[in-house]
Formats: sequence, C-alpha cells, structure tokens
Amino acid sequence: EFAIPVPLPPNLPGLDARVMRVESFPPDVTVPLSQGGAFKHWREKLEGLAVETTHDGFPALVAGGKLHYLCGWPDAAAADWKSALPAAVAASSIVPSRAMTAPLLRSCRPLPLPLSV
Repeated sequence: EFAIPVPLPPNLPGLDARVMRVESFPPDVTVPLSQGGAFKHWREKLEGLAVETTHDGFPALVAGGKLHYLCGWPDAAAADWKSALPAAVAASSIVPSRAMTAPLLRSCRPLPLPLSV
C-alpha cells in the first residue's frame, strides 16, 4: 500500500517535529548551517523547535529530551560535533563520543557503508 503516513515523519515519541518537504541537491550545492558546516546531497524542511538552523532559517537539528534529529546530510565540518552542536550543549556536561555520533548521523536515512563525508 502506498500512502502518506499520518502523522508525518519523523513521528518519534518525545520529538515534536514533522517533515514538510525533502530537497535533494546537485553535487556542487550546499546549505550552510548557522553554527558552521553545511548540509550536502539532501535536507528535510521540518516544522518544530530548532536547536540549530540553516542560514535560510529552517531547522537543521531538532531535539526533544535526549533525542536529537539531524535534518540533512552533514558535510565534514557539520559532522564534527565540536562545530555542529550549539554552544550551550557543547559547553554542558554532555560529551558525545564518536560511537554515539555515527549512528545519529546515519539515523535519518539508510546509508550504504562505508560512509564518507
């Protein structure tokens, strides 16, 4: 059965966000993030409370409790937690490890392995 799911994704418990549109980009196009780095290849335009935004004002990272949802494919700078996380979270006692970040960055879409950014 082909149908638009209701409610719209990501539909994760504790995360008040939904995808309004998905965009794919040519290889030479990126969307800058407000705190460094950029999305490349694709992004999702979400409705929800943004922890970080793109330069055009759409959410780049949304959160609910301990759950974070990345709204696009990060370039190398955005995939680096030191530049991608908002200053308030980076300065807190939360210290994500590389083992935590790789699954999070892959959680938005199934990706072929090995990953390269």
